[in-house]
Amino acid sequence: MLAGTGLLVISCKSGPSGGEGSGGGQQGFARVAWPFWPASMRIHPATRLGADAVTGEPIIELRLQFRDSWDDLIKAIGNVSIDFYGSAEPTGDPPLRHWVADLTDLDYNAERFDDVTWTYLLNLRLQGLDPPQDNHLSVRFDSANGSTLTNTAPLRVPHE
Repeated sequence: MLAGTGLLVISCKSGPSGGEGSGGGQQGFARVAWPFWPASMRIHPATRLGADAVTGEPIIELRLQFRDSWDDLIKAIGNVSIDFYGSAEPTGDPPLRHWVADLTDLDYNAERFDDVTWTYLLNLRLQGLDPPQDNHLSVRFDSANGSTLTNTAPLRVPHE
């Protein structure tokens, strides 16, 4: 640290080509697979029934949170498939609604990510559906690394 400046100076050396192991006596880095791919996904407890800010129509505010194999919160790249069912448990019946979200689109990914909660907020339009009290959301995430994560959770519907 340079005295009085608050500036930290770090020196880096590389060999003539700047590539792996090109420095005299310097150890090169082995190529490793990206270790921070999503290992788990949860439907965050902040997921709720809400209203569209413009139209006032009911929506599901789905919040998805991803963790890596060290259980650290991370961003994710992949495709999300969401089904909303009119039963508390899977019955084999078709979903009441189905949505998809493309988190491989980096602009969309950044727009949907909330850096305070480390969740993706997906606003799902119900298109006139009055959500039943007994229900559940089923989410499938197909990661860009080829893995698939799934999770289910009930949606709290306020009693009227």
